[in-house]
Amino acid sequence: MSDDGRQRMRRFAGWGTRVGEEAFTPPPSDKQDVEGLVLQVRDKVVAEFPPGQIVAPDEATLNKIVERIDHHVGQLFVGGAYLGDAEEKRLAQAVRDRIIGLGFLERYRRRDDILEVALNSDGGLWIVAKGQPGWERDTGFDVPADEVNRILTVVLGSVNRQVSFANPIESARLNTGERLQVVAPPIAVPRNIKAGETPYPAFDLRFFEPVAVPPEQYIAWGALNEEMMGFLAGLTRNRCSIMALGKTGSGKTTLINALSHYIPSRDRVVTIEDTQELKMAAPNWQPLETRPPSITGEGEITQEMLVAASLRMFPDWVVVGEVRHPAVAAALLDAQASGHAGLSTFHAHSPQEAIYRLQQLLLRTGSFPSLVTAKMELVLGLDVMVQIRFDRRMGKRRVTEIAQIDPVLKRGEVNTTSIYVYDYEASYANSRVEQRKDDEGNPVMVTVEDRPTWSKVGEFTREIW
Repeated sequence: MSDDGRQRMRRFAGWGTRVGEEAFTPPPSDKQDVEGLVLQVRDKVVAEFPPGQIVAPDEATLNKIVERIDHHVGQLFVGGAYLGDAEEKRLAQAVRDRIIGLGFLERYRRRDDILEVALNSDGGLWIVAKGQPGWERDTGFDVPADEVNRILTVVLGSVNRQVSFANPIESARLNTGERLQVVAPPIAVPRNIKAGETPYPAFDLRFFEPVAVPPEQYIAWGALNEEMMGFLAGLTRNRCSIMALGKTGSGKTTLINALSHYIPSRDRVVTIEDTQELKMAAPNWQPLETRPPSITGEGEITQEMLVAASLRMFPDWVVVGEVRHPAVAAALLDAQASGHAGLSTFHAHSPQEAIYRLQQLLLRTGSFPSLVTAKMELVLGLDVMVQIRFDRRMGKRRVTEIAQIDPVLKRGEVNTTSIYVYDYEASYANSRVEQRKDDEGNPVMVTVEDRPTWSKVGEFTREIW
């Protein structure tokens, strides 16, 4: 591996670590007393600045806020003694989290091993860790509902969004790069609360890598091997159209980001997403993002509109972060059939399922006079599908199949040719997997020595222009 590759991999070294508690740990005193100290310092500092400076501080104001936090924390007593240095730092950090940034969510932003954070309306906060199956509850979360609502109001307000009775559901891409989805009560049905208590909203916060994951890292995670990455790299360099398949969180977007390192440097790339997640390594890259309608139902910008706009931007590549809508599927495949290279993701459990569902999307547009014409559009507009799954027995995300879309219909059907397939049984037999217990005593599989196995079972026969 090159020195450049090793350097890029170091930026993602925390991808496979398990969830660990690195949040604010209070000094050895009653939890309610510590919370009171945090609120006391917060109120003192907030009172010293105009509200506008607190919500959107410039660098100079931010430095002053931090300075005043440190000053007030330094004046505190706990149990009749001055705080130690470590306790002072943790308490000051807790206050900073309450005032600036994403508030209590900052503790999760400071970690590099989290994919998603979700809060349910019963006040339970759950985490998905990178490289781990399923959700794990953060048993240390104890933020009051009033504080959660305050932080969400500030965070959404910073991007000109809000939730209300008339608009209880809101999605936003934050200035810090995360994607936030909020569903307010009573749409998020309040659970397990007493009379007079403030109900919790439900929210999901998705984190993304700051830059495109390097191909070397994707290989190091065991998602595929060097030969398979080399095959996909060759397809990308030759401007073939590739669609990544899998369920939510399987690694589709991460693969597309990794493949973007192989896009020719002189190519123009336009990406289209509902909420921007892709991080293209291509230098000539313009991301586009949809916009929901206003409360009055005006001003909506759809993926279909953006695909049409992108074709007037003279792109070499049209990249759709997630193909969901019939018109988007039709527009993308038509663009790819007419000579534009494409990368895209799609929710499907197999290439065969993806073909069936894409055919149905095309027919729903009403633009195809028969199923045969829809099938031809699919054959002409897509070269390769890459299936990604989570191998639960080994606790790893794997590329389980790379399949070619055969260039002609056979007996009137769209067919695929498998080129690489993942061998589940051989991978399990050749690796060392141990059953351990998580913090709650539940059995989990931990791969101590990972030796995944793939087989090449076919050849790529589509013509490359």
